Amino acid sequence: MPSFSAPAALKLVQDKNIDIPFIIVSGAIGEDTAVTTMKSGAHDYLMKDKLAKLVVAIEREIREAKMRQDKKKTDEMLKMSEEISVIPLMIPRWAFELSPLMVKHSTPTRRF
Repeated sequence: MPSFSAPAALKLVQDKNIDIPFIIVSGAIGEDTAVTTMKSGAHDYLMKDKLAKLVVAIEREIREAKMRQDKKKTDEMLKMSEEISVIPLMIPRWAFELSPLMVKHSTPTRRF
């Protein structure tokens, strides 16, 4: 599409904050444009006369996108874990010293 460039398409995807494989397929892309677009975030580029490599590129990029999603999820879980582990540090020491008394008084008495 002469009126719509690969860098413009990449910018649209990035502006929407969509993490999908971005592979440029072109018959006329110059090497400088391809390198610049790859540095900007494109995952791969192929020339139209090399479409036999497209399936391999798509499969690889789908695997890598899944790995990025898994890493993002792991990072979020780690952050939550770190935030939760800080909570006990925010509670004064005397609260821990009193807690056995509170538990003792808060348990119901059983009658036999």
